[in-house]
Amino acid sequence: VALWGTTTVFEVTTAGISRGTWTAADLGLAECRPDDLRVASPQESALAIRGVLAGETGPRGDIVAANAGAALLA
Repeated sequence: VALWGTTTVFEVTTAGISRGTWTAADLGLAECRPDDLRVASPQESALAIRGVLAGETGPRGDIVAANAGAALLA
């Protein structure tokens, strides 16, 4: 699930397959850019992960929440 642009989603049920779209706004989250999530080194990545796990807010936490929520729907 991306928080920039539109994410195409498919729901598979016994009745068939339906196609939909999600945006950051649909999820109640702020839109971000891929550059907001980029890191330059393994050390910076580790700091970003620790920050998300510590509850820091912002694009990194939002992308984790969006994808965790999508995983729970699967």
